[in-house]
Amino acid sequence: MCAGAQLIASSRTIARAVAEAGLPINVPDVLQTANWDHLIWGFGRWDSANRKKSFETTPVIIATSNGPELQELEFSLTPGWAREYPLKASTHNARCNRLRRDRSVKKAPTVGNEIPVFEYVYNYPAYRTAWQQGQFCLVPLTAGIESSYSGAFDQQRFTFSLPDGGLMFLLGLWDEWID
Repeated sequence: MCAGAQLIASSRTIARAVAEAGLPINVPDVLQTANWDHLIWGFGRWDSANRKKSFETTPVIIATSNGPELQELEFSLTPGWAREYPLKASTHNARCNRLRRDRSVKKAPTVGNEIPVFEYVYNYPAYRTAWQQGQFCLVPLTAGIESSYSGAFDQQRFTFSLPDGGLMFLLGLWDEWID
């Protein structure tokens, strides 16, 4: 997923877009007239008055026993096994692979002396169960916001969108966390 996203859409716009792509969805009564016009940050927002982190909700399409359904979930995964909410680790960006880090020696382990070891999204503890259980979702966005972590553009954010500003759908993972 992205570091952040923008969504300007109604539930009807989302339902129409996925129906045109051949995936009709159920829209619960509570979301029939919903409209979203906001920026969503995967790393959450810090509320200094309450000394808590909060995450925006955003619509996603998940598979249910009644077929694909539009639901509103929080943007940033808190795995079902987490003991507290929100999870201290950053879970808004499930990358296909990332360099495995040996935190005790602060360097990446290698096979032999040269080949770095990667960990994949389906092995990483925060995402493993949701991946194994097929808890994938489609996340509608009008723009994605991604950060650069190195080079000339280090610490800068980039926005990407369709030329016409229309909806695009990214693949996400979801899990249910119960306090």
